[in-house]
Amino acid sequence: RLHDGVLHLDDGRALEGRLLEAADLEEETTRARLGLASQLETLTHNAAELLRREEELLLHGRGLPTLATSFEGRAAVVAVEGPELAAELALVTPYVREQHPVVIAVHHAADRLVAAGLRPDVVVVDGRSDLDLPRAATLSAAADVVVVVAPGAGHSLTAAVERTGVRAATLSTTATAEDAALLLAKAGESTPVIGVGLHADLEDFLDRDRGGVASTYLTRLALGPRLVDATAVPLLYTGRVRPRHLYVVMLAGLVALLCALAVTPVGQEWATLWGERLTGWADALTDRLPDLSR
Repeated sequence: RLHDGVLHLDDGRALEGRLLEAADLEEETTRARLGLASQLETLTHNAAELLRREEELLLHGRGLPTLATSFEGRAAVVAVEGPELAAELALVTPYVREQHPVVIAVHHAADRLVAAGLRPDVVVVDGRSDLDLPRAATLSAAADVVVVVAPGAGHSLTAAVERTGVRAATLSTTATAEDAALLLAKAGESTPVIGVGLHADLEDFLDRDRGGVASTYLTRLALGPRLVDATAVPLLYTGRVRPRHLYVVMLAGLVALLCALAVTPVGQEWATLWGERLTGWADALTDRLPDLSR
């Protein structure tokens, strides 16, 4: 029940809000539209500053650790924890199992992949977040573990990862962990790079409360057309032809050929001939059964 700007719920709770009239909505919309230019200027300035600081990393891949995972001739799948991860993971799972791309998982997305029956080749851990580490078994299953830390920061999280028995590489950058994962795929020259859980539209770039916008913007420009959204995979990839598919087609063709022959005079002669032969073989086998049973 809404009364005097207070929303009364069935469980007794009351939520207070601000009552807006049509004129208030129009004023808020106008203010937001006027602030759009300021947000664009801020995005441009932050992107230019980040490019100045991270030019070697973004443009040339310098500073990235050397990985044991081979990227040569392989596509890459980069998975990031998010609300759409489970649904998009289901879309790309057949592709991953059939084409064997390099699978890069960011932080707890690695645990989600393992739970779905997929093994990440590379796990990127965000050393600047307050999140717990992925499970030790997940880190151990990966061929490479990369810890992303802020420039000049200590490597305490790298030591924490290594205490689980996993040797980790360190990447010092101001870019986000998910952008670092994309840059690893770019450095390996993977094509395409499929983003699972990765979403960045114009509203995200203009959201002043979203961190790492400049990093996201520049990284996607750096990858260019090789970056593909997971939702496009079912439209572009229909699956690999398996041997059993060929066997079914061959069997269907053989049955169709036999049916066509059966209605021709030659086919009827063959049917009669083979029928007589099969009858003779059956009679001969029946006559031998008493001898074999002795």
